[in-house]
Amino acid sequence: MPSDPESRPCPKTVEVSKLEDVPACDYFLSGKGVPAQGTRVRVANATVGGRLLVVDEQGAGIGFLPARFDPLLGCLSHGIEYRGRVSASALRPVPIVKVELSSLSRPPPPGGGDEPADGP
Repeated sequence: MPSDPESRPCPKTVEVSKLEDVPACDYFLSGKGVPAQGTRVRVANATVGGRLLVVDEQGAGIGFLPARFDPLLGCLSHGIEYRGRVSASALRPVPIVKVELSSLSRPPPPGGGDEPADGP
C-alpha cells in the first residue's frame, strides 16, 4: 500500500465516533450546547490551526476531526466535499458529537475552471 496520502483513494463515507474539542468550538460556546441528532454538517474547506473542523450549515464550528482523518485534507484540495449529519450527541458526562459524512464532488467553477480566476 502506498504511503503517500495523495495516492490513497478518498473514502465515500466517514463515520466519526467522537469529534474533538467540542466545548472549545463556536457552536458550544455560543450557548447552543451540542447539535441535535440529524443536524446537517460539513467539513470546512480550510483548516483551523492545521486541523479539520466540522461546521453546521451556518458555518459555526462544532468540533475537530481526530488526526487519523487528516488525509481528508488532500481530498478536500482535490474538489471533494464531505457533508452529512450528526448521528448522536450528548452533553453529559462530557459533551460528545458523533457524525456520519459522505463525499460529494464540488461542481467546477463557472467556465469549467480552465481559466485563471479574476481578482484576489
